[in-house]
Amino acid sequence: DFWSIRDLLLKFMDQASEQSGQTSTGTQSTYSDLGGLDFKSKRVELKRLLARAEELSHPVVVDIDLLSSIYRQISKINEDLGEFNTALEWAEKWLNLLQQHNSSESELAKAFDALADNYYYSGQYLKSLGFNQKSVAAREMVLPAEHPDLATSYNNLAVIYGALGEHQK
Repeated sequence: DFWSIRDLLLKFMDQASEQSGQTSTGTQSTYSDLGGLDFKSKRVELKRLLARAEELSHPVVVDIDLLSSIYRQISKINEDLGEFNTALEWAEKWLNLLQQHNSSESELAKAFDALADNYYYSGQYLKSLGFNQKSVAAREMVLPAEHPDLATSYNNLAVIYGALGEHQK
């Protein structure tokens, strides 16, 4: 999923740089190795993304795909840094944005997963369970029963039930 976000960001950044007459070679190298960033670099990238999110949230016409992707990345970077409460705030903003713009069930499921993960990591298993259940429900609406993403969602439910001591479920 990282690669689809990266590609989306590159696409939008290329479009933006074409409009401004700049080249995007620096952008491509920045995003091509986001997953391998150390904590210091993640903090730098986080500051850049926060500034970009602020910038994008105020225009007359909001680029929902780009803003959604940025909110998602901000949440993920905070999760990677162990800052789960901040990650939760951004995941909630992401989910609200998706809901306000009638996004697909697949996109909603990704936001539900982010919330479930962060609640899980912060020890709030019942809240995590609720978002995992929403993720499963969203994916069941759009994916065939044998799809690997649906299987992953079922596995996530099993992990939460295990953490809650409800192994029979």
